[in-house]
Amino acid sequence: MPEKRPSADASSLKPAPARRADWAGLASGAIIAAGAVAVYGRTFSVPLLFDDISSIADNPSIRRLWPIWPALSPPNEAGVGGRPLLNLSYAANYAAGGAGVFGYHLINLCIHVLAAWTLFALVRHTLRRPILAERFGSAANSLALAISAIWAWHPVQTESVTYLSQRAESMMGLFYLLTLYCFMRGTEPGPDGKSGRRIWFTLSFLACLAGEFRQHLGAHRGSGLR
Repeated sequence: MPEKRPSADASSLKPAPARRADWAGLASGAIIAAGAVAVYGRTFSVPLLFDDISSIADNPSIRRLWPIWPALSPPNEAGVGGRPLLNLSYAANYAAGGAGVFGYHLINLCIHVLAAWTLFALVRHTLRRPILAERFGSAANSLALAISAIWAWHPVQTESVTYLSQRAESMMGLFYLLTLYCFMRGTEPGPDGKSGRRIWFTLSFLACLAGEFRQHLGAHRGSGLR
């Protein structure tokens, strides 16, 4: 009987290379987060201060998370006027734990860590781009870790993390960094040459829109916060 030979199509099929875990990136992210917890973890009992009173304790628009529209339409006199995303985050905190400060501090720290991770990714990816890769590519992870860790742990960040009303600034910083990172990724072709670009540019636009939605409206509604 004639031997059965595998078809040309079957023999040409090769398993796709498995994507290796980014252990260096994961370890760097864990270091950044652990350092931030070590630096700011003991501030979770800091009470409501100054604008926190009007933004949280005396803000009727955060008392209910649903229906969502009151939380997205904060009163001007509450210190969060024109900042619907900021006010919505306070409403989520209030739904989870009332006016207890622990949850608000936890979310402030999470936003700060997310921003630090985004900064790490932005710096590392920038140093690995063709124009810089020859000089910095081998040290990209270490340099990105050092830069983002200094930024995340520096005492100058204390107010934006521990003063609850300054969540506005932390959110702005996070959306700004996400806009830059996603735009940079969008300038690079995806596996098929173009589909990846559309996704990243869309994410960049949404991050920019979220930053404007959080900050720009407040500048025109007489809010006392910057």
